[in-house]
Amino acid sequence: MSLSILEVESNYEDVTYIGYSFRVRKYVYPYFLEKDYDLLTLFGNDAIREKFSSYCLLPDVIYISGFGHGYDNLFTGQHGEVLWKVGSYDPREAQGKIIHLMSCLTARRLGPDLVDKGARAYFGYEEEFIFMHTLGITDPLEDPIADVFFECNSQVDRLIADGLPAGRVYDATKELFREKYEDFLSRDSDVAMTLLHDHDCFRMYGDQEASLPTDVTNELKLNTSVSGNLSKTGDSRDFVLKGVKQGEKLTFTLNGPGDSDFDLYVRINQEPELRKFDYRGYTESSNEEITIEPTEEGDYYVRVHSYHGMGPFTIKASVPMAPEGEEIELEKLIIGTLESKDDSKKYVVKGVDGGKELFVTLDGPDGADFDIYVKSGSPAALDDYDIRGYTGLPDENVVIYPTIEGDYYITVHSYRGSGEYKLRAFL
Repeated sequence: MSLSILEVESNYEDVTYIGYSFRVRKYVYPYFLEKDYDLLTLFGNDAIREKFSSYCLLPDVIYISGFGHGYDNLFTGQHGEVLWKVGSYDPREAQGKIIHLMSCLTARRLGPDLVDKGARAYFGYEEEFIFMHTLGITDPLEDPIADVFFECNSQVDRLIADGLPAGRVYDATKELFREKYEDFLSRDSDVAMTLLHDHDCFRMYGDQEASLPTDVTNELKLNTSVSGNLSKTGDSRDFVLKGVKQGEKLTFTLNGPGDSDFDLYVRINQEPELRKFDYRGYTESSNEEITIEPTEEGDYYVRVHSYHGMGPFTIKASVPMAPEGEEIELEKLIIGTLESKDDSKKYVVKGVDGGKELFVTLDGPDGADFDIYVKSGSPAALDDYDIRGYTGLPDENVVIYPTIEGDYYITVHSYRGSGEYKLRAFL
């Protein structure tokens, strides 16, 4: 199913820089990447009216999450450029969509107007959204005070992406604000009262049952956890792991809530059903594990089903990982040697922050053809990578933006020739 989420993120002064950091590097963008929706992004200087309106008119866009300054009748993007203003936008930009604007005052007039023009649901703030932060901290993600405000607001995006209906998303977000308020009340009354203010002015308009389709088959990536949510007994979510090789040891691991009973069904090359499957895990808990050894070549379809209860879960498909390779530090120059054609060396850069621009450069010997392969979360291989540099020259450069928080694996490979090379990874 080809459905799209549009994420709009301003980033041009202190306030938007802090919000951008939490949403793009931690809470919203990385979570959207886990889902099987096409993700359209207008970050920073791309958050302008011309691009925004054209994206909103795309027929596959079903959810819009935006961060920028606002007023009662308008929502702005980069450098305060108006993206939506009451009476000045095409109603088709809102029709059929769920919309979340992390933007002051827009719940007064703009939010109701979007719903009147056909939006299925709108989330936003009737008064100014206020957050507190700690002075002197360079990286916003290191500030636990600012973090709590953006954690609460990002609950909307994460639960909508999980498929929950708008009414439940609204209630759960209000509840999280309330929990954080009570947590801070005895420790920092200023933070607590600011959280209570945001709680009190948070609004939702439109259809309480509006939700994103849940019949999407989400794609799994090896050795990477994917989250989901089952909203009631009998609910199911479907996944697929594509391109499994023959003869491997493959394990599917499901972890769910302690008071529920979720089951796991696996079928090769077609979707499983409760009575048609190749493998299943069906204990009386929500934690299931299925190991398949040896595997057949093909696509493995997985269904998570609630036999009883509801709640969030994670699922992971894993195979024994190849050696990680030598750990290297950012900015450090690495000197290595490939002895012959098809020789390879593996490296890993651990703990890369999300939302950054990661550069990997390779300087190889004259007359050779060395390539680089880079992958997030698991070792890079010639047939399994996120990005590669393979120009036919000894020197290669690749850029990963925005990064996903975690480890990045690099493989240097000789397509032709041998000799010494220099490798550097830096932000």
